[in-house]
Amino acid sequence: MDPAAVPAAIAYYRALAAQGTAVFTASPYTRGAAPINFNFDWSFDYYPSAYARPGPLVVVYRLNDCRPYA
Repeated sequence: MDPAAVPAAIAYYRALAAQGTAVFTASPYTRGAAPINFNFDWSFDYYPSAYARPGPLVVVYRLNDCRPYA
């Protein structure tokens, strides 16, 4: 919850957004519903009503000009 606690993760996701293109997104939320703060109890039982299905938000990226590490 505290971005300052995970600077490498923040840098990774910023680089991913800058160097990749989101090509697929699967959302557990009903169309137009705002995301809900994570709660273990709510993540599998369709509560609150903003959920259309249980699970996380999934985003698949295509990396642009990706070069393998040598």
